[in-house]
Amino acid sequence: MVKDYSFSKNEGLNENDVYAIYKDNSNDLWFSTISNGVYKYANNEFINYKVPVPIMDILEDKKGTLWLGCAGGLYKIDQNGKVINVTINGPWE
Repeated sequence: MVKDYSFSKNEGLNENDVYAIYKDNSNDLWFSTISNGVYKYANNEFINYKVPVPIMDILEDKKGTLWLGCAGGLYKIDQNGKVINVTINGPWE
């Protein structure tokens, strides 16, 4: 069943800034932006994760880590909500 979502304007989240929308394994929605990081929509609220570069794509691995393909490298958000620049730190952490 497809759900119809409707959101009012949120500070920092507008139709000109959203690049991609992703639904994770917990059915939460993620919105990547050009200038405001990534937003998670869960429990009827938006949570912003600061990423300093435009985010072009979002994927989730089997461990629940979110991977962000960016216009300036690769970032990830771990299960604790920590944003990590993988380009600098490497995926071997």
